[in-house]
Amino acid sequence: TQARVRRTPTGLDRLDPQTRRCLLAKRIEGLTAAQIAQRENLSVAAAEKRVARALLFLTQWMGES
Repeated sequence: TQARVRRTPTGLDRLDPQTRRCLLAKRIEGLTAAQIAQRENLSVAAAEKRVARALLFLTQWMGES
């Protein structure tokens, strides 16, 4: 719904900066996990985990409203 879309920036603000960058790089820029890992100086697995945890957090956070 539109209310959820309006709440998204607040949810993103609750993520730590590196996790937020990883999520936005994946969803907005369309980068692969390998590209995100290189950019953020992480392993590919760590980049994948950050994106997954961010999505899980936002899904749960949005469901609380």
